[in-house]
Amino acid sequence: MQIDNNKRIEIKAMEVVAFILEQYDKEKIDKDIDLCAELVLISKIVMTRLKKRYNLDFKKNNLIDEAKAKIIKDIEKDEAYDTLVHLVKNFKKLKEERLN
Repeated sequence: MQIDNNKRIEIKAMEVVAFILEQYDKEKIDKDIDLCAELVLISKIVMTRLKKRYNLDFKKNNLIDEAKAKIIKDIEKDEAYDTLVHLVKNFKKLKEERLN
């Protein structure tokens, strides 16, 4: 049975959230309403990115767009900005090099 793209996107977003929760469990981080809000935000961002990838319609979230713009403005000032951009652009290649 084939899973449609919307279902696949939901599964991927839940996998990201589950991974984060596992890491928080290992670090004994308390789970509260703030954590819940953060996980919902992360899930929405992941789902939006995947919907863009599969050319699916999605409702733009102005709060997320504004937050991303502010974060980009802040990190552009950071001394590690060029390193971060390099890491993101070359993640797959760098990961493969570390494994070899």
